[in-house]
Amino acid sequence: GITIGAGVTADISDIQIFLDAEMVLTGSSGLQLKDFKISHLGNISIDVSGLGPLDWILEILVDFVDTFLKDWIVSLVEGPLKDLIQSLLDQLVPSYCIELN
Repeated sequence: GITIGAGVTADISDIQIFLDAEMVLTGSSGLQLKDFKISHLGNISIDVSGLGPLDWILEILVDFVDTFLKDWIVSLVEGPLKDLIQSLLDQLVPSYCIELN
């Protein structure tokens, strides 16, 4: 049969993240995220390869994503990324926080 091999490479030029966390020094809790947001997402560059003349057409279409859907993409990944970072912070409870009595 006929097979097609295509590839897509995405590159984000710049990303800035703001987070605010606090930690109670007594008890067994670690850092707790109070606020987390992607404050800036730079240019998203997409390179499509393996489709011959369709490469440049798809790259133009993907530029639409960078221009018009960037805010939607940010809101889509902010929540899961915040949860992931919080779960990592939950595993990093400093030993001095466990018992200060």
